[in-house]
Amino acid sequence: SNRFHLWIYRKRPEVKSIIHTHPPHTSALSMIGEPLAVAHMDTAVFWDDCAYLPEWPGVPIGDEEGRIISGVLGTKRAALLAHHGLVTACGTVEEAAMLALFLERAAKLQLLARAAGKIRPISPEHAQEADDYRLRASIIGATVCYFARKALKVDPGVIWSVPARWRPMLSSPATQARRQPRWPTYPVSSPIPARSRAGLSMYRSAAARYRPISPSPI
Repeated sequence: SNRFHLWIYRKRPEVKSIIHTHPPHTSALSMIGEPLAVAHMDTAVFWDDCAYLPEWPGVPIGDEEGRIISGVLGTKRAALLAHHGLVTACGTVEEAAMLALFLERAAKLQLLARAAGKIRPISPEHAQEADDYRLRASIIGATVCYFARKALKVDPGVIWSVPARWRPMLSSPATQARRQPRWPTYPVSSPIPARSRAGLSMYRSAAARYRPISPSPI
């Protein structure tokens, strides 16, 4: 079901990271036939930058769905997909992750606001100003580091090693047999695989650049 990602990468060579997910508030908003309403400072990151696919083309496993979704996304960095979920397409993992998180929060705000009354629009000038501010590299980096620190508080080994709760599953002979030969298995005592080391290096680099800044992202 990630075939449509290939269509986005082909049409958008500047895109290096795509995040596609079905979080609850975005999924709920996608069911009522409304595009995302950019009417709050924290949702202004999507000012003129969140596409809307009003009709669900079906399970996105073929080229037709890829053509439709990539066409609707166009040059924007995010899209709300009817009866489906969200997709973000950005130049970095950090930016794509932040926008995916913010889109879910924006959907939640919209549903809460609609339940209370009519959503009032904000001026294009103020929306653009907030968009420019929230998408600065320093803000993106600080936001990513904030959530990385939250994850490390819950499980300090999430980056350094395989989480302890997964070890019985990974060490089971039956599980390891099922995993072969699709991808290699790593004993718990093994060094961190190259892909994990690359992720760790990214977080270390971001933390070094943005450590002095630690605001709550919302």
